[in-house]
Amino acid sequence: MLFRVLGRAGVGTGTTEHEVRGPVARGLLTLLVLEEGRPVTPGRLVSSLWDDPPEAARRNVASHVTELRRQLAACLPEAAERLLTVSGPEGTAYRLAAEPAELDAASLRDLIERGTAALRAGSAEEAVEPLERAVALWGGPIGRDCAASTALRERFVVFDDLYATARERLVEARLALGGNTELVPEIHAILARDPLRESAWGLLVRALRGRGDAAGTFAAHTRPIPAPAGPGGAAGSGSPQGGSVFIPRARLSPEGPTHRIPQPRKR
Repeated sequence: MLFRVLGRAGVGTGTTEHEVRGPVARGLLTLLVLEEGRPVTPGRLVSSLWDDPPEAARRNVASHVTELRRQLAACLPEAAERLLTVSGPEGTAYRLAAEPAELDAASLRDLIERGTAALRAGSAEEAVEPLERAVALWGGPIGRDCAASTALRERFVVFDDLYATARERLVEARLALGGNTELVPEIHAILARDPLRESAWGLLVRALRGRGDAAGTFAAHTRPIPAPAGPGGAAGSGSPQGGSVFIPRARLSPEGPTHRIPQPRKR
């Protein structure tokens, strides 16, 4: 069983996928998955789903939990049994009784850590399988069509970076196993999402150099890239001229990326 929040919120068995309906039910499942089994009090639930909670939000918490449990039961009866109501020092709380391997967000992080450890140990071949699984888990950004406060949405952002990291690590492993030319389009796709990822530029330099593309390697070292968005939010507004800034790439390590694995915040 896998509780999914990467893309659409829902639950599946590997062969079938069931989506949870309604923004509040999706937001509640997303919160519980990100908490990884930690109890969530009604107060935390309300503040996580709404910036400005509706008047009846606290009164209706139990109803929202019941609705999510009903939907899970309609998908997979055993999934509904995992949504527990518990008692603690702060009174009633709710938790999802699931192992990290049953939560796609936690699995994404853990698989990247396994792949990275194998890479750092010099075992690129062992790194490929967990990193391929991490990339395959991605169904899209977290929080699609779900109720979520600003604070909860801030927790979603790190998973976009985790996905990019999984793709980078997989490219790094395949480079170590002798790949070059066929990996360049994937690296360009990573950079298209985030042109400021130094680690991806380092991988591009390695791939181009590995296929003997001296001109491409030099261009990757010295390519102007879009400036970060300035206070006005427009790309390029961070530099006086706007548009793009020149960032020399010579400082990139030829041995590969040094990008740290981002860690989801735990509340």
